[in-house]
Amino acid sequence: MTRTLPVSVVIPTIGRAAQLERCLESLAGCDPQPAEILVVDQSCASATADVVARFSALGAKTVRCDGRGISLAMNVGLRAAANRTVLVTHDDCRVDPSWVAVACEFMADDPDGIVTGRVLPLGDPTRVPSVRIDPLPRDYTGELQVSVLSPHNMAVNRDRVLALGGFDENFRQAAEDCDLCYRWLQAGGGLRYEPAMLVWHDDWRDDAELDRLHTYYLYWLAFFYAKHLRRRDPAVIRFVLGTFYWWVHGAVSSLIRRHPKRTSNPRWFIQGFPRGFRDGWRAYRPAGRSRAGS
Repeated sequence: MTRTLPVSVVIPTIGRAAQLERCLESLAGCDPQPAEILVVDQSCASATADVVARFSALGAKTVRCDGRGISLAMNVGLRAAANRTVLVTHDDCRVDPSWVAVACEFMADDPDGIVTGRVLPLGDPTRVPSVRIDPLPRDYTGELQVSVLSPHNMAVNRDRVLALGGFDENFRQAAEDCDLCYRWLQAGGGLRYEPAMLVWHDDWRDDAELDRLHTYYLYWLAFFYAKHLRRRDPAVIRFVLGTFYWWVHGAVSSLIRRHPKRTSNPRWFIQGFPRGFRDGWRAYRPAGRSRAGS
């Protein structure tokens, strides 16, 4: 009989039923299994609930979430979780059979910390965003970083994250992980990368969807920078400069190689970054602070 561990898994979804089913099938292959799986559904579609119901024997259940936004979904899932240790993946990912066991083992070493892991592409690696293939573990505790937390492969202490303010719900599509990572490390929280904690990220987007994805990644990254600059945090300046260097380097490479869709298309930056910075600056003016993550 498959063992269960006293942990919750949270999966935010906007109704990608076929991908969600594959994700839940991968969780069904884990040994041991989590005590519960919470699918936080913002789609208002019956297909999601139907898929989740087929995995009810695993402790899978649908958590309704009115409104839209990845941060909102994450906060709803964390608050609904019955267990202090919460594992997080996304509906377009599949987890390794050892994922639950390995994540719990690492969290046992630091129950108040966050552990993030390896994300490998499932398909064409040039078309899968947000992968992380580093073969060596690393402890980021005591550093100040922005982009070292993989939101579709992490284990967190629910109580500690919520005590920090949870995920900032102004971040509706992306960079919620950057913001939490930055605030968490700034507050002295422990954060480790452990490659043995493994998920695969699906290649499923067409060119138009990839264009939109990269554009709003840059939009929300700029939104994040504006938030912390508005709050007079000079430590974030080096990350802003790093992003500009990355963009210029990528843009030059794109022109030389003539493969902008596979490297860094300048259009993504031009369409995303300025608008994101403007909107973030406005969102965090003194009279209009965020609802969470303060």
